[in-house]
Amino acid sequence: MLIRRAEPEDVASIAPLLRGSSLASVEEALADPDRLVLVAQAPDGDVVGWAKTHHWHHDDPPAPAGHYLGGVTVAESWRRQGIAVALTEHRMAWLEARTDVVWCVTNARNVASLALHAGLGFDEVTRGARFHTTTFDGGVGVLLCARLGLRAGTTAPVDTLAP
Repeated sequence: MLIRRAEPEDVASIAPLLRGSSLASVEEALADPDRLVLVAQAPDGDVVGWAKTHHWHHDDPPAPAGHYLGGVTVAESWRRQGIAVALTEHRMAWLEARTDVVWCVTNARNVASLALHAGLGFDEVTRGARFHTTTFDGGVGVLLCARLGLRAGTTAPVDTLAP
């Protein structure tokens, strides 16, 4: 599995994986130097997962300004193979050069996301109905935070994600 920076020509391959994001938001993220969009590419060349980051320049209490992990989505037939972990580790490695704290929001009912982030050192900060522009099915989201540079044993190759 190859984890790499997404290119504009990947947008069509990301489209079938979109949940809660639009093609326009993916294109916007690709054009923003403060954000990262990654894809997981299978050996046959198919894009089977994607993930992005956000950089909020303003506080929206209780969510602070800062770098956030955006959604991570993996094609159903490729789940439970460590792809979401790899996409998240790569994003965190890229963010490590930019900040010492990374934020994430997820639905309180998304047990897989909560477990993924807990396994990567995220702690729950608070719960709420909305953080920045994100609302949640069921009405409750979780704001998570991790301190970067304090994680041991991560394997994401930072040099492959240069600016």
